[in-house]
Amino acid sequence: MPQAAAPQAIAQPSPQPVARPVSPRLAEDAPLPPVDAAPADDFSDVLSASQIAGALSADSEGGGGGGNNGGGCDTARIVQQALRRDPLVQTAVEDAHRLGKSVMLWNGDWVRSGAQDGKGLSAVREAIIWELAFTPEACRNKPVHGLVLLSLQDGGTRFAIGTGDWRWSDLLDLQSADR
Repeated sequence: MPQAAAPQAIAQPSPQPVARPVSPRLAEDAPLPPVDAAPADDFSDVLSASQIAGALSADSEGGGGGGNNGGGCDTARIVQQALRRDPLVQTAVEDAHRLGKSVMLWNGDWVRSGAQDGKGLSAVREAIIWELAFTPEACRNKPVHGLVLLSLQDGGTRFAIGTGDWRWSDLLDLQSADR
C-alpha cells in the first residue's frame, strides 16, 4: 500500500505592519509625565521672619488677648497650651509639611495650607475652636490688635493669628472654615 504524502503547509504571506499616523502626544521624543507625580506643595501660607516681626507672642507678657493686666485671662496662652497638648495638631502639621515653619492660620478668614482639604489646617482650627468655645465670653470678646504667634513644643512651628483689630470670638465664625 502506498503511503500517503504528508500534507504540505500552505505558505501564508507574513503580515505587513500597517502604517498609522503618529500622534504628537505619543511621539518617542516627547517626554512622558511621571506616573505618580504629586502636585507641587503650596507654601503661600508660610510666613517669613520679616512678616512676623513685631507680632505678639503667647509666651510674652500679655501676648495677644490680654495677659493678667486687668483682663483676667490670657486667651493666647490658653489656646497655645491646648495646641501643644493635642497630638492631632502635631500630626496635621507634619502631614502638611509645616513643621518648623511660621504658618498664617487666620487673617480674618481661615487660611488654606497647601493641599489640605479644609482651611486653617483643620485639626489645628478645630482645636482652637473647641478651646475658644469653653473660654469665658469676656476673654473671647476682648479686643486684640495685630498678629499673635502661638508656638508648638518643638519651638520652631508657630501659628500666626490676627489682622488689624479683632477678637478671639471672630475665629468662631464656622461658616468661613469650610469654604
